[in-house]
Amino acid sequence: RIVMRHSKSIEETAALFTRYLKLVMEHPRYSRIVLGLPGLLLIILSILSVLNLLYYYWIALLIVLGVYLLYKGFGIDRQFHNFYRWIKEYSPPPLPVQIANFSAIAAFICVGIGVFLGWNGAAAEVKTPPVDLGGWLALAPAIAGGFIEHSIDLIIVGACVLLFGRAVKWYFERDIKLLRTVVIVSVIIWSRQIFIETSDILKNPETSYERLIFSIVIGVLIAIATILIVLVCYRAFHGFFERKGEQVEEFGEEG
Repeated sequence: RIVMRHSKSIEETAALFTRYLKLVMEHPRYSRIVLGLPGLLLIILSILSVLNLLYYYWIALLIVLGVYLLYKGFGIDRQFHNFYRWIKEYSPPPLPVQIANFSAIAAFICVGIGVFLGWNGAAAEVKTPPVDLGGWLALAPAIAGGFIEHSIDLIIVGACVLLFGRAVKWYFERDIKLLRTVVIVSVIIWSRQIFIETSDILKNPETSYERLIFSIVIGVLIAIATILIVLVCYRAFHGFFERKGEQVEEFGEEG
């Protein structure tokens, strides 16, 4: 009769190996590393073998490993998970805040395009690039005039759009800044004419400056008239702004 004695350490090792193997097979986090990545590499190897392109395998291997290390190293999986959770739990702000944010984005786009057009307009003033600093200084007024002429319209529109969005927000907040914004917008709109006259003088110094002075005077009068109108409106509707305690969130809930 043969008697076989099993070593206890062997049994413990087998049990430990079985447990870890089961963990690797069933746990999604470990299975992606131990099974998923080698499986992907084997699939790439088989496809390249069928296409007789095995000399590309090492390139594909390095690309897959590099992408995986980049993915894990920078925590892209966690970032995607956090972004998905943020999208799922996102609650839009009140409507006035949305209008203000949208107007800010639209204003940024308008100003950006205006600067781009201004840059092109300034570049068009340089027919032949000067070779020294004196030549650039001589062209500086014309370059500035070209930039102003081609960019001022969209820059003014962007500023007005931004202030309009803020004004809507302050209206629902019953904030006195609404009246101040009306004055600023009126001045900004008329300032376009001042900038246009300035650009004409910069591009052609022989142009008469009377129209520029006239535009500045009219702008000052418009600002004074707007301030007076705003003061009259404030005295007539001061009770509206005194109720500032009402929060914008109430409007958002009603909407």
